Amino acid sequence: YAFHAERSPDQPVFAYADFENGITHNITYAEGWRDIRKVAATVSARCSLATAATGTQKRQIISILALSGMFIHNSPQSELNSLLDTLSYIYLTLAIMSLGHIAFPLSPRNSSVVTAHLLEQVGADHIFVSEDPDMQTLAKEANELLVAKGLQAVNIVPMTSIMNLDPGNTTAGLETSIKDIADTDV
Repeated sequence: YAFHAERSPDQPVFAYADFENGITHNITYAEGWRDIRKVAATVSARCSLATAATGTQKRQIISILALSGMFIHNSPQSELNSLLDTLSYIYLTLAIMSLGHIAFPLSPRNSSVVTAHLLEQVGADHIFVSEDPDMQTLAKEANELLVAKGLQAVNIVPMTSIMNLDPGNTTAGLETSIKDIADTDV
């Protein structure tokens, strides 16, 4: 995205239909990368991504538990909210990877037992959870199961919609280069 944002900034990366007005809206690489970097700044602020002892960054596994692209009501507003949730999900995934961490999406259809098992097996450090009550409950129950097994709870972080991003949010301190990420052992 950074490559295309620099070399093809006006080229569309995402397109969506406005059914109410019958028009297609495009999100360019420049707009998409700008928003991904804003989400990356939010991820950095909400997760302690540096080790306390050294102050250096370590590659962390950051899970995502969210509904994406699901319509609750059949209305233009719910279609817009569904689109924004889908973009938020995509932007969060890309932001995590752009920071050099591992995004681990979880299915919202899993039970709390399965979710806890997956979090344990991958060694997740954080889990971004959408605002809906079912996902919040699922994450909380999975964490309770981890604690009941004597394991450390995963840091539950509220997922931010792209509509809630601070327009003044800067990306200062997020200068991790693609080369730095590529040179890190996986």
